[in-house]
Amino acid sequence: VGKVGQGQGMKMINQLCFSANLVAVAESLVLARKLNLDLPLVVDIVSHSAGDSFAMRTAAPRMLAVNFEGGGAISILTKDTRIIIDTSMESELTFLMPGVCHNVFRIADSRGIGKEDSAAIVKIFEEYAGVRVSDATK
Repeated sequence: VGKVGQGQGMKMINQLCFSANLVAVAESLVLARKLNLDLPLVVDIVSHSAGDSFAMRTAAPRMLAVNFEGGGAISILTKDTRIIIDTSMESELTFLMPGVCHNVFRIADSRGIGKEDSAAIVKIFEEYAGVRVSDATK
């Protein structure tokens, strides 16, 4: 993607976008559950609307199916968002999203789900909201 080191920068950009989208998808599904919306329909509509993202198309179905095996672990995102935060500080930038995502991932790690697929992040928001998104699909 360019000079030496720019590939690492590109990876940070990609991981930041994915992390932010993943956290937003988890929160959105929990909100949709609280609003008694049809969650598979929510995923379908948003996947074809302005809120679409790779996380919506790939992680959301796994969240609904409670399928948290196979993909990249949450702990990898914890590490990657820490690198983004450190790089931002070194560049004298103040960003919010890397810290927000990092804290959510750290909570997941502290709850013992850091080794699970990134879609398991929904468990954190389910816990706080007192609902399970998978309950809406039965």
